[in-house]
Parts: sequence; C-alpha cells; structure tokens
Amino acid sequence: MKELKVFAAFSGLGMQELGIHLSKIYDYDWVHSITSEVEPNVIIARACSNNFGCEIDEHEVDEITKKLRPTQMAEYLTRLNIGLGEKDWFKYTNGKKLQYLKKLYASCIATNNVGDINNCHINERYDMLIYSFPCTDLSLAGQQKGFGTEGNRTRSGQLYQIERIISEIDDVKERPNTLLLENVAPLIGKFKPQFDDWCKRLSQLGYNTYYEKINAKYCGNVPQNRERVFALSIRKDLDNGNFHFPTPFDDGMRLCDVLDENVDEKYYLSEKIQKRFKITDPTLQKNVIGDTMPDFRTIGERDAVYNVNGVMGALTATDYKQPKQVAEIHQIGTTKDGTESWENPQTERVYGIDGLAPTLNTMQGGRREPHIAESIAMRGRYNADGTTSQHLEVGSDTANALTTVQKDSMVLESNYRIRKLTPRECWRLMGLTKEMCDKASAFGISDSSLYKIAGNGLCTNVVSLIIQHLYKAYHPNFVCDDEKFINSNAKVSA
Repeated sequence: MKELKVFAAFSGLGMQELGIHLSKIYDYDWVHSITSEVEPNVIIARACSNNFGCEIDEHEVDEITKKLRPTQMAEYLTRLNIGLGEKDWFKYTNGKKLQYLKKLYASCIATNNVGDINNCHINERYDMLIYSFPCTDLSLAGQQKGFGTEGNRTRSGQLYQIERIISEIDDVKERPNTLLLENVAPLIGKFKPQFDDWCKRLSQLGYNTYYEKINAKYCGNVPQNRERVFALSIRKDLDNGNFHFPTPFDDGMRLCDVLDENVDEKYYLSEKIQKRFKITDPTLQKNVIGDTMPDFRTIGERDAVYNVNGVMGALTATDYKQPKQVAEIHQIGTTKDGTESWENPQTERVYGIDGLAPTLNTMQGGRREPHIAESIAMRGRYNADGTTSQHLEVGSDTANALTTVQKDSMVLESNYRIRKLTPRECWRLMGLTKEMCDKASAFGISDSSLYKIAGNGLCTNVVSLIIQHLYKAYHPNFVCDDEKFINSNAKVSA
C-alpha cells in the first residue's frame, strides 16, 4: 500500500487516519505525518492505543523522558499550548502529577503533535490535509454561534486556520493534493451560507470541493445512526471529475454484534432507576423500545433504552455524564406457524434473557450508557369495554412461562436488568477495536474520558469508503466495498 503523508489538524484520536489505513489502499505514513491536537487525555489515548504499530507504554515513556528535566517538559507543553492554557504544566513537575506530565510529553513526541492549530505552519509537502474542526458552535447541542466574525472567531471558527495554513504555501502544486473535512449536519443546514463561502475560499486556493451528508450505519460494520457532513477537496490540477461518494447500504450489523458478553456490575443501573423502565414500543421492532425517564423530566433523550437488535443513536461528547442504555433481549423461540415465507420472520420472534442483561442503549457516562431489559412479557388483557388487547409487561420474578395469549402472541416472563454501554462498546461503535480501548484504559485514561473521546470522534468506516472512492476516481476498474456488497446482494436476489 502507498503511504500517505498526512497533516491531521484537530486530529483527536486519529480516527480519520485509521480510516485511511482500513481502506486497504493507502496507509498512514506516521513517521512523516504530523498531528495537531491540544486535549491532553486524547493525545495520551492516541499514543498508547492508535499509533499504527508504534504505541507507547510505560517503558517508552521513561525512555523518551529520561534525559529531560521536568521543567523542560513543562516548557514544551506550554509552548505548544496543550490544554489551551487551562493547565499550568509547571505544577506537574513533582509529586504524583509528574508521571502524567511525562506521559503527555512522550505522547506528543510519539504522535508528532505540533499542538495548537493557531500556531501551526506547513513547511513541507503533504499528500492530504484532514480537518475535523470543533463542532462546538455548530451542533444542535451547543449554542450554534457559528464561526463568528473576522477577529472574533468562535471555537468552530478555527476552521479558517486551515485557509491560513494552505495560503502560506505560495506554489499551488506544493499544496496538499486533497483535503478531507468532517463535521455535524447543521454545517450544510443552518450554516449552509457560511459553508458555501468556505467552498469559494477553497476554490480560490485551487480546490474543487465535493460534499455529502453520510450516515455511518449505511457504510458497513458500524451499527450507529451517526449522520455527518464530509467534504472532499481535490486540487484542480489533479481533479478529473470522476469522484463520487459511496452508495448507502445496510450490511445487517446491529448493536448485539458489538456488545460485550461479560460486563462489569458497575455498568448496570440501580434497582431504583430500573423500576422506572417503561416500554414505548410493544412490538420491540424499533431502535428505541423504552425509557427510564423520571417523572420530573419532560425530555428524556438520555433516558432512552435501545434495542440490541437495532442500531445505536449518535454518540456524543457529553455521553460521559449519562451513557446510553441498552436492553439485551435474546431470541428463545418463534410463533411461526409455517405460513410465512421467511425462515425466521422478525414479527414472530420471541425474545428472552439468558443470563446476560438485555441491552438497552444509552451510551454516555453517568447513566447514559445503554440500558438492558432482561424480562419482558406480552400479555392479552381485558379492557373496560370487554375487548382484549396486548400489553407488554416487565416481569418481577425470575422466570419464565412461555404461553400462548392470543392467536399469534406469546408471553415471556422473566426479570430484567438495564445497563449503560461500556466505553469499549462505544469505541467499537466508532469503528475502533475493543483492544484499543483496553490499552487506553490500562494506560490510565478514565471511563469519562473514554466516553468523551468516542462521542467526539468520527466513524472510521465512512472515511475508509471515501478513500476507496477517491482511489476509484483514478482507477475505474477498482471495486469499492459498498459496490461489492450491493453487487453480491443483487446476484443473490436474481
């Protein structure tokens, strides 16, 4: 695979770079590439879990820092503006904080981190510049201040540092071949005029820009309903006009495919909160099948409980406050009577709990992790007018009569538990591996930070497909993963 020399602005955990690697066409040249990141825990997490075969450990930290005085490391981090001035690194030069200072310094060195984007300059040629700039002032969860104005930019307004960096390269043919942007959907909604202006600026810098809103759940391997804007800019002298974004497809992957089998007790909700569980979808077919919202709250998005046989809602940076919840419901039988055309029709499936908590997704810390419901019953009940209707009930006992209630209904009784998504499940929902999360955790990154890193990231599967289609623009006989899936299913259907 050809290695790409990349300038990763606002690099985070390096999910865009990992997406390049997972494309199996290009690889990330970590030796000559540079990153720009200022969040301390993110820098450390990347260095120990996602540094393309060169992850650091405690021994590496000691090797990198052994000849340096603590004040030298503090000076270096201050110069790069790591932490954006919120931490005085000179207070970390002794005591228990010294080891954290060493880890952070070593992580910056290991990931070629140049720090604050506002002080960055490109002094050599790069194949690609990637920039997932802060969504703080664009997101629906934020104040939606936009980019601000010249001389008074918001955090999202740091986007214009990319324009400055590129314009400092006088020779257009020495500028990066391609640019890849990722951000939230309002970028081409409420802030479309500003985005159009951004595309005009890129045109003046010598780029044609193509953009699309893409949902990760339609790009394979990631069962998360995460819609983001991606914009690929190709230098005009290199653009042949053949680039097209991937075609959406559903590979059938669902939440149950990324959930852990053995989950620590700390992720389960208390009995008090569990008792608030209310079924909102008696059919158990929707992605959200219930909630644990308390009576005093009118908006309970964080209390939603997800179906393990569905897809997770979009993870967010604030999930650490209350992780998303999951209800793990396992199929134990069917009411199929032989007349259906499907071998295992979804409408006839009967679910139960087999010792693992059923998964209800509410992923984010502090009770936002997915909840799991282990015992649910569908019962036929008499109404006041004498008619009967089906009611989904949560059982209070362990177990488990399976009985026919009406012609096509089954009753399943069993007790239930609801839990949060674990950090490693959240990382898998971003297209990362559980091993990466485990490495970061073992290196001292807290659950809260692990949740936040996942929610702030982008799904690697989307980037991987975009990179494949970029390659296809110049190699028309190449077949991308979305095309392989769609073509193979077309043959089966035929």
